[in-house]
Amino acid sequence: MKRPMRSPLALLFALPLLALLAACGDDSGGTNDSRVTPDTAGRDQQSQLDTTVDAAPDTTRDSAPDAAPDSAPDAALDADAAPDAPADAGDSSVDTVSPDTTADSSADTVVDAFPNDSGPVTRRMVGVAGTELVSIHPPSGATSVIGTHGLTNVGPVTFDPTTKQIFTILDQLTTTPKLARIDPCTGAGTVVGTIAFSGTTISQTEALAYDSVNNVLYATMSLNGADSRSESLVRLDKTTAAPTLVTTINGTAQDDGDSLVFVGSNAYMLDDPGPGPTGLYSFNVSTGVATLIGSFSTPRINNMTQMAYDPISGVIFADGGSNELGKLLTINVTTATATIGPAIQSSATVRRIAVVNVVCPVPSGG
Repeated sequence: MKRPMRSPLALLFALPLLALLAACGDDSGGTNDSRVTPDTAGRDQQSQLDTTVDAAPDTTRDSAPDAAPDSAPDAALDADAAPDAPADAGDSSVDTVSPDTTADSSADTVVDAFPNDSGPVTRRMVGVAGTELVSIHPPSGATSVIGTHGLTNVGPVTFDPTTKQIFTILDQLTTTPKLARIDPCTGAGTVVGTIAFSGTTISQTEALAYDSVNNVLYATMSLNGADSRSESLVRLDKTTAAPTLVTTINGTAQDDGDSLVFVGSNAYMLDDPGPGPTGLYSFNVSTGVATLIGSFSTPRINNMTQMAYDPISGVIFADGGSNELGKLLTINVTTATATIGPAIQSSATVRRIAVVNVVCPVPSGG
């Protein structure tokens, strides 16, 4: 059949339309639409990003081994540590490690675990500074006042974990020494009673130490006349201050005990022969026999009068004696050497120190 001819005018309008359709493509059922819109571009880029992340897992965190809390040697007394810095979250020794019964011979395990406030902490170092009980931060020597004890002539101190009290001797260089206790949370002091033997005169009282294994409070005293040597080991009643003679000390330079500390069931004693240096001894509380470990000659420490044991870290602390007065020391009981730490920063010289383990209430408003 013969087709009708189209007019030139119709062709003129049809050609541009065909060209436009060719340029845009046919949308009738095609599945490979190559048009890119802002929406499809975002989806495509996100898809590529997801693919990249999944294909190459992130190894940034695992590529370098985690640094353990103790990867660097801990300084026993880190002078750069901030006084109120909290204990390392990775170090669980404060809360989970059972009390150590062996003194750490290296004395290098004390970290910033001694807060110097009176908040709800379980462990702190305290000291007697004049009329005040202060909290001490061992790494820096910084102190904060806990309270006024109201006692006079405070001598050696020791912490009793069963009563959560600090015991001390008052008027230690007199014939009428007294046993007193101090609340480690408030600093308030209470006199227990006068220490007295029937028919025997006490010339002086030097050492005071608590044996937490056997629940016994010990002291060293002079019972054989007015001299500067405390040759007798006595047991004190914590509620009445009544003394009981245990044994006579022998084996130290002067057969007396200037200071005593218990590390579990082991006892250590100090004795200074006068010119120094102070000697360190292992001590048998049953027989009174002392065995020399060594003298604190390098560095030289004279007239050391107080030791304090921290059962968590296993470190024995001590006062600085007469030639390092006001400083905090750590003791190596294997070699009888001392590491000199920071000066204790307080309004009065601190020589009487103790490590206490007690939960104190948060101060009002704190």
